[in-house]
Amino acid sequence: MARAEKKTAGSAKKAKPRAERGRSEPEPRSKGYAERVMEHLRDPSKTAALLEKVRKKLDDLESAHGPLASMWSYLEACYRLFRAYAAGDYTELPVRSMVLVTIAIIYFASPIDIIPDFLPLIGLVDDAAIIGFVISQVKRDLDAFLIWESQREARKK
Repeated sequence: MARAEKKTAGSAKKAKPRAERGRSEPEPRSKGYAERVMEHLRDPSKTAALLEKVRKKLDDLESAHGPLASMWSYLEACYRLFRAYAAGDYTELPVRSMVLVTIAIIYFASPIDIIPDFLPLIGLVDDAAIIGFVISQVKRDLDAFLIWESQREARKK
């Protein structure tokens, strides 16, 4: 009987509001990684800056792809897909795929890598690993983009 009374008495108590309990209010939740990544697509200045960095790095590596050689055409397709998506020309792909492509583009353009790019022979291995993973995850969407791109070019002619 005492147990039942305790439950009844305990359930009648109202919890104090968080501020009254001496705890501070939680910090506003920081943006998720996907949301931060998508900012690069929503902000034209961030998009332009990122595209410029990627184009420069692609141009610098044009003759010596190194570990990226096997996926070079898909890497360039990721660049074009990012550009077309940011411009609003091509939006027929899942947000998840666009987030992954954007992550790959950001990592490729970033001067801060797990393995610095300036190291001969191994500098692009981490870039190749990230880009290879992303391509494996979005290959179907990249292929659909390439078809769309070729049809668009054919219509222009």
